[in-house]
Amino acid sequence: MDNKILSSRYKIIRALSKGGFGSTYLAEDTQYPDNQQCVVKKLHSNVADREFLKIARRLFKKEANALAELGEHPQIPRLLAFFEEQEEFYLVQAYVRGKILTQELNTSTPWSEDRVIDFLQDILQIVDFIHSKGIIHRDIKPDNLICRDSDRKLVLVDFGTVKEVVMARTEAIALTVSVGTRGYMPTEQARGKPRFASDIYAVGMIAIQALTGMHPLQLSEDENGEVQWQDRANCKPQLAEIISKMVRYHFKERYQSAQEILTNLSILENNNSHRIDSDLTGIVAPQTDPIGHSQVNSTFKPSASTFNSKLNITKPILLVLGGLLLIGSGIFGGRYLIGNSADRSQARELELAEQKAQLGDYEEAIAIAGELPTTTEIQQQIDDWSEKLLDRANSIYTQQGNLEAASQIINDIIPDSSPAKKTGRELLSGWEKEYEFNQSILNIAKEELQRERWQNAKQEAARIIDTAPYWQQQTAKITRAADLGEKSPSGVVDLCSKAIDLCN
Repeated sequence: MDNKILSSRYKIIRALSKGGFGSTYLAEDTQYPDNQQCVVKKLHSNVADREFLKIARRLFKKEANALAELGEHPQIPRLLAFFEEQEEFYLVQAYVRGKILTQELNTSTPWSEDRVIDFLQDILQIVDFIHSKGIIHRDIKPDNLICRDSDRKLVLVDFGTVKEVVMARTEAIALTVSVGTRGYMPTEQARGKPRFASDIYAVGMIAIQALTGMHPLQLSEDENGEVQWQDRANCKPQLAEIISKMVRYHFKERYQSAQEILTNLSILENNNSHRIDSDLTGIVAPQTDPIGHSQVNSTFKPSASTFNSKLNITKPILLVLGGLLLIGSGIFGGRYLIGNSADRSQARELELAEQKAQLGDYEEAIAIAGELPTTTEIQQQIDDWSEKLLDRANSIYTQQGNLEAASQIINDIIPDSSPAKKTGRELLSGWEKEYEFNQSILNIAKEELQRERWQNAKQEAARIIDTAPYWQQQTAKITRAADLGEKSPSGVVDLCSKAIDLCN
């Protein structure tokens, strides 16, 4: 690509990066004074499918228009041009001089609390802006944040929305395959259903990485899927609580807007001596209105006299209620206080199910709870365990490529009554299409290896949809096999066999 001129204007200088979705180049705009430098992004979309090209062209134009609007923000590179050339798609954006944040995250020297707060305030106001435009970034990570040389401000690049063009080989796959990076990508995004809170999770994980000096994949999780990090960080409990809320396992338990976090950080800076308590301090807890939109409470901290006066009023009421409960327990033989034998038996069964779940045996836990009379509590437990099983199925497929085992969990184990069932079937539909497509490409690539057509094998491997780790491994194996084959003399059977073995 070096020195190649695109659209009769943009001269490629050198490659900057290459990923599964595209390649990025430093270029010169030959029609601009002093040949201003810019960044050209080529999206990998070379598929001999006319229907695909129609879908890709539509998505590409839509997302380019979105990037043009986002470029209004001073910390998002401006979109200078977008064009199609020989059925390949290109974006041209302003060049930002600086270092990627990855270089700033020195694992041997964790950041100070003040530096992390500055980072959060800087990045979250960008996130607040893009969310106000109805756009989810989907791939916030250190590699996509540039510390600008001119003012040390962060610049957010490489929006995951554009990557939908590449995923559009079929519309079904585009809807279900996730875009993002492991470690910074929460569960709902891995399932192909990102939300605004997914970006908030990613920002929180970068903050944790800065405080601990550890990559997110090095951190452990508890039995509920919550990231364990606070014992490795040197920061005040107030900041730790804010960051922990950003990275909750379930998106509903996270902050629902960047503005909520910015408000909390502002309060934290102004009231650094306050203990965080969601009810008794100025720290703002996220709220939702009747239609699910996040709101920010006005801050209020009740005085001790206010609290005591409420307690004095409440005491007589509590005494009266206590007396009524005692009378009621005498009338009804204590049933509602201690439960009858049937209630106790059901409680023991539910406790047994919970113990099974704590050991990770969610299948058995669901089987036990499913035999009990349905209550709101039991149904909630079954739903929660079904979500865990869905996560397991997702991991089995994305990490191991075992479609059959993942399918069995979704079809045979997760109850029909759980919302996870519907989500699982939607995921499974996408996985089946992806598996069929990738496996056919993999077989062709292996045939090319057997025929010692090394470059052809690499080209086929590049067509594999490799957002999941398993398929990334298969792509890498084909490439390594072809590299080994190229280094060997033609017709050397042993070396060729070694090359093919790498793919198995």
